[in-house]
Amino acid sequence: MERLAVALVTILAAHTVLTLARFAPGVAFLTDHRVRILVDCGQLRRSQLRISGLTVDDLTAQLREKGVGSLDELPYVLYEAKGQLTIVRESAGPRADSDLVATAVRSSAPRRSP
Repeated sequence: MERLAVALVTILAAHTVLTLARFAPGVAFLTDHRVRILVDCGQLRRSQLRISGLTVDDLTAQLREKGVGSLDELPYVLYEAKGQLTIVRESAGPRADSDLVATAVRSSAPRRSP
């Protein structure tokens, strides 16, 4: 029982240290990923899916849940640092979040062929 308590305290301490260390730039670089572009101008980027640990089925299931019928209607699908998807849809006018999307695209991993 004593070993179990020591193991639990050790795990909790390590978790606390890593959680606080994430705010240091060097540690954040190792623990957090940049925003990934999974769909670019309607084209699936399989290499970014692989890096993100997602399959095509994972992505398409989440897109269907959000009412997306086709990748062609999406300029971008972004995989955020916390694991959520941001779906950028075509829009007739300027978008309120266009600056946020542009910043995410600029800071994302370098573009490579799908």
